[in-house]
Amino acid sequence: MNFPKVMKSIDVFLFKQVDNLMQTSEFLKVSESYSSLEEKAQEATKIILMILTLSIPVIIVLTFYSINNSKAQELAIKDELIKTANTLIQESSLIASEERQLLSTQFIGSESALKSLINSSLSLISIDSQKVQVSGYNIEELDGLITKVRADLSFKGLTSEGLFALLDSLNSKFRMKMEDITIRKNEISNSLDGVIAIDYYSKDNTVDE
Repeated sequence: MNFPKVMKSIDVFLFKQVDNLMQTSEFLKVSESYSSLEEKAQEATKIILMILTLSIPVIIVLTFYSINNSKAQELAIKDELIKTANTLIQESSLIASEERQLLSTQFIGSESALKSLINSSLSLISIDSQKVQVSGYNIEELDGLITKVRADLSFKGLTSEGLFALLDSLNSKFRMKMEDITIRKNEISNSLDGVIAIDYYSKDNTVDE
């Protein structure tokens, strides 16, 4: 707020109103009454008028300042709220992007669900489900309705192509993390046996957080 300009405008307005007032018949009557007062009464009246003359502009300026300051604070709060909302939206988008990269699209909340998922994967790559068994199932609930499933996949009698197809399916399609893998070659059948330790992260989107 430009206080000198405001004060000048107020002074011009007040002096204009005083000039208009002095032209009225009511002012002439008051002036005559004032002239008939005793000297002490006139001095007291002058002091009162002086106080009023000084107080009115100050009161007006303070009122304008209070209104302006209130509006400025309101705008600052709105601006801060907008910035906070934008930050939350950006963080939410970032989290969602990270989830899409790390979490599987299919939620697993039980051992039977995991076995069903593994059998579905084996069927897609034409591997007999009897050749891969799930054991050591363990589930851990993390923040944000995310679950971590850890299990061992024991395989037996797989060809090299079959094992590579299985690993690729688990990793690329279902985003399973291979924490450890043990492979043994069966010299008699010339096939591969072993164990794959997996971690599987998924989120239950059917429940509100």
